[in-house]
Amino acid sequence: MGRKNRYYLIACGTSDYDNYEPLDYVREDIERITKLFTEKFGYERVLLSLDINPDKQKFTDYKADSFADWLEKEERQENDIVVFYYSGHGLSPKQQKDNKHYLALKQTVPNREYQTAFATEELVYPLMNKKVKIAQILFIIDTCHSQGGASDLVSLASNILGSFEKVEGQKC
Repeated sequence: MGRKNRYYLIACGTSDYDNYEPLDYVREDIERITKLFTEKFGYERVLLSLDINPDKQKFTDYKADSFADWLEKEERQENDIVVFYYSGHGLSPKQQKDNKHYLALKQTVPNREYQTAFATEELVYPLMNKKVKIAQILFIIDTCHSQGGASDLVSLASNILGSFEKVEGQKC
């Protein structure tokens, strides 16, 4: 008999900026999403360390309390379902030399996004790890120009999925 699905919510965002307008509503957005997913849908909120104004390392570094580290934990199971929500400033792909969407972080410096912002597609990087066993993940990017971020995520995820071998007995 298979294990019961477990549902997790990672809700975070950036409200304070050194070089952009502050976004006072980000905390409220996170609270609303958290209330919706935990109270109405039964999700467990995890990775509270990402909550408000996370830095780049909190997303992809393999250290304690990062998104990448959490995905790799032994407690993760093949039937875990994850929703990742982010609210904050998003930087238009049309204004970037690499045509990518970026999440502006607290220390992001205009014209130095490559070094100081977070490319939205990089949220997929931690999934490119054989130790990650979750069943599904839904990214909700609540920023300006988020369609560019969604496009970047889907494109990279499609390339990753194409590299996996077919599971015996599965129909494609």
